Amino acid sequence: MEKLPMPHYVNCQGSQPRWQKKSLTTLLLPLILLSAQPIYAATQTTTVYSVNIPSGALGNSLSRFAAQTGTAFSFDPNLTNGLTAPSLNGSFTAHEGLVRLLTGSHLRLSQRTDGSYTLVKIAKNTTSKGAITLSPLAVTGSRGYSGNEPLHFDSTTIKGKDIEKFGVIHPVDIFKTTPGVLSGEARSSGSLDVNIRGLQGQGRVLTTVDGASNQTALYRGYQGVSNRSFIDPDFIGRVDISKGPTGKGGIGAIGGVVEIKTIEASDILLDGQKIGLRLKGSLLNNHSNPDDYQRNDWPSPSKNAFFDAKNRTGSIVFAVAEPSYELLFGASQRKRGNYHSGKHGPGAKKRGMPGYLCQSDPQDCLIPQFSEQMAGYSLYAMGDAVPNTSEDSQSLLGKGKIRFGDGHEISAIVSHYQNLYGESYVADMANLSQTFMILDQGPLTRLNMNRHSLNYKWEPSSNPWINLDIGVWQTRVNDRPRTSNNTLGDKKFMRTVGMNLSNTSLFELSMQDIELNYGASFIRERTGPSEGKWEYAVNREGERKEGHLFLNGSYMLTGRLTLMGGWDYKSYQVEDYSPVPSLRRKLASGKVNNKQDHAHGYWAGAKFELNNETALHAKYTYAPRFPSMVEGIRGYMMSVDDYIKPEISKNIEFGLTSRFPDVIADNDSVDIKISYFDNRVKDYINRSWMDDYWSMYISNIKAAKFAGLELASVYHSDHFDARLSMNYYTKVRFCTENEGCVARSLPSDYATNHIPPKYAVSLDLTRKFLDDKMSINARVSHYGQRSVPAAKPGQGSAALLAPIIWRPATVADISLTARMNKHVEFEFGVDNIFDKYYIQPLSLGYIPSPGRTFRAGITTYF
Repeated sequence: MEKLPMPHYVNCQGSQPRWQKKSLTTLLLPLILLSAQPIYAATQTTTVYSVNIPSGALGNSLSRFAAQTGTAFSFDPNLTNGLTAPSLNGSFTAHEGLVRLLTGSHLRLSQRTDGSYTLVKIAKNTTSKGAITLSPLAVTGSRGYSGNEPLHFDSTTIKGKDIEKFGVIHPVDIFKTTPGVLSGEARSSGSLDVNIRGLQGQGRVLTTVDGASNQTALYRGYQGVSNRSFIDPDFIGRVDISKGPTGKGGIGAIGGVVEIKTIEASDILLDGQKIGLRLKGSLLNNHSNPDDYQRNDWPSPSKNAFFDAKNRTGSIVFAVAEPSYELLFGASQRKRGNYHSGKHGPGAKKRGMPGYLCQSDPQDCLIPQFSEQMAGYSLYAMGDAVPNTSEDSQSLLGKGKIRFGDGHEISAIVSHYQNLYGESYVADMANLSQTFMILDQGPLTRLNMNRHSLNYKWEPSSNPWINLDIGVWQTRVNDRPRTSNNTLGDKKFMRTVGMNLSNTSLFELSMQDIELNYGASFIRERTGPSEGKWEYAVNREGERKEGHLFLNGSYMLTGRLTLMGGWDYKSYQVEDYSPVPSLRRKLASGKVNNKQDHAHGYWAGAKFELNNETALHAKYTYAPRFPSMVEGIRGYMMSVDDYIKPEISKNIEFGLTSRFPDVIADNDSVDIKISYFDNRVKDYINRSWMDDYWSMYISNIKAAKFAGLELASVYHSDHFDARLSMNYYTKVRFCTENEGCVARSLPSDYATNHIPPKYAVSLDLTRKFLDDKMSINARVSHYGQRSVPAAKPGQGSAALLAPIIWRPATVADISLTARMNKHVEFEFGVDNIFDKYYIQPLSLGYIPSPGRTFRAGITTYF
């Protein structure tokens, strides 16, 4: 058979499933890469296509897959006679799509000597006669925007192109259109601290980058702990968000997992290229130099000029792709000063000029002298620069991948991130009397993070029992954060090492395929002073280890009903290395107690397809979470219950997904997902104030409960896309033995400022023109007040964890993208177009968000 011309060769043997932490059906993509056809495609194995194929005859489904993805292949029609394929709605690589279509067909891929593939039966090879050849179609690379995004039941995918539509000044903004997902401490430090369905911090939500844990816990005084994750937005290829207790990558994550995957060669290369280069840059306004805040006689300096390039982002990425290997190298910088808040809303108004007061006494700038006192809201004056919000980061990324033999692949990733950023010590800004705040510009925090990972995959074409994935990784973080009284604290390190091992096997039961995914994972965390000892207050110092064994499976009981379930076993150990004997755990014998425990979990779920477009879903999960480093090791003014128990999440979730084709016009569609969740966390780990010990105390309370509704809907047509997202909390409760269950947070508990809005709504619109070369994008986000009020803080030398009360707000963004040709793209945008003054939900301090900000950017491909 004559080979088809191809810009890129898709080595299907080397491509592997994306381990999306979703329902089990997604978790265990069949390892049987059934292919009775030589396969060629115009894109890399990492290219993701959006497809919509109803269940039906296998031969017809394969033909539709070719038409929708541009994949060209051939197969013997006799092999597919009488066979059916399940519906396929979503985003998949060519490999993943074929895997799902061929599930249960007893067919798989077999590699020919020329590197192509052909469909064969699992039991015996079959000679291909009377082959049908499907014509190749034009393919839009993975850089093309697709509004036909699928809606998965318990997960969400954010594509790189969706992120680029509005640009990213602050990483937290990538979650604006994702129901039930927010980030805490949104405007300080340039990091992520993800909240999923009310659960946040202490490892309840795990954030990874290319499979490596990417989190560091930072004590922020009485106001709690910030769990920070750092990533340069220019290097984000896609974000997969799994909600609720999840699979192998989410050790201890009872709230969910955010998997950030960095860019691949296919994101950089133009069609037909094997070597390519991407240059990207943008300019911003609405910022001013951070050092001017101390020198200037006014509280707020003037904004930098737009074209002076003092506020900018820029990156360069080089990529090479061949059938047997891929290479990618990138460098990025993001530099901006302190942003200015909005001018319209319930913010403070200027009343005077403190000037010399801030300069002569850099600790306290007395608020009443220059702004109106507004109890319960921010005291920063509207339109002024917000000190300690600057950023100056540099990032490096290197990736390599080789493929060889029968389905072997080895990949390595090295990345470096450093940031010199401003941050406010929020405990200095939360005095409930609202009579003073430390508003002056403080010293900048310096952070360095290095990530390394090595991964091996093996998926032989003739063995359905093997789909092996082994990975090892490490993350090294060093930082020196700002502390109270406008000073820098001790240098601190965080070292995290991990290992993941999994395999997927496929076999038959009663003529139906069973998929089993099983394996193990391990993580070790260690923290302490970078220079060997603490110079100031003694902080946490110790080591934590956790191991995980798991087994998941799925079984298609009938053509419409799929059953899923799993079991796991976890164990952990924590060692306290505190140099102060009174802080270390001790047994009655006087020996140091290395706290350890173990637990098991399980889950069960079902999916029932009412028809080709609509499916019902249900899932129950019983999942343990052991104490984190912060909860398991004592520190300054912090005691821990020696008999602390793991949290147990008992989560029920059910709902439906549906697609309606040809609603208004031909080839359009509406996707809807409605879900209800009810998560009861037994033995919820809580922080409280203990008068007897004059210390904070970490212990278990009876339970915490979170329940709510989520709606996600997408309308897609040839030139217009609309995405509506909503979530509403029906229940937030904290339960203690003394009070029972109360509809408020508890005094001094970290969760005080983790309470999400009662409801949130987001609408994202895209209109394309000029053969899709130009698009106008608009986004409106609205959130309500806290789901439940906060309790009065505990007593102490200061207000102990004051609640940050935000007010409902509506924020609108707009952008325009224009593709001049295949080499050049322009982007213009305005964030917060109406210049609203507002505080982002889940903030740890009274820090207003940025006001109206203009952006202009250019991206070039060579």
